[in-house]
Amino acid sequence: MLEHQFVGDVLGAVWYGRSGVVEVAKAEVDAWGYDVVLSHADTTRYVQLKTKPTSDVHRNLFARPGACVVVIIPSLDGASRRYRFLELHDRLAMKLPPATYKKYRRGSTVKDERGQHVKLHASLFGPPMDAMALTKALFP
Repeated sequence: MLEHQFVGDVLGAVWYGRSGVVEVAKAEVDAWGYDVVLSHADTTRYVQLKTKPTSDVHRNLFARPGACVVVIIPSLDGASRRYRFLELHDRLAMKLPPATYKKYRRGSTVKDERGQHVKLHASLFGPPMDAMALTKALFP
């Protein structure tokens, strides 16, 4: 549901704020690290959507030109949303360590590496913004 609201917010902000249109393509499989592809004018964005800023992202996403992560922050009543934005690039990928996660095996906890994923921390993201500001970040 949040993905649909995000797409609606972006389409509305570009339509009403810029008198433009955005082409939207949906990834059927999350194998390459993105959920949605957005194109406006001469800019294409490969967007991974998250609901919290500290999360894992697949390394394949960093190889895509225009790759980014958008964190969706819904209001308590669900009527509106704020967003945090992070543009991805190869230099950033090299600085980030592999993601680890806890896996439970017969009552014990071990940490396993997810070599194809990196951990993004909240400090990497910009401040919360509304949909209009987000579209300016997505399509400068």
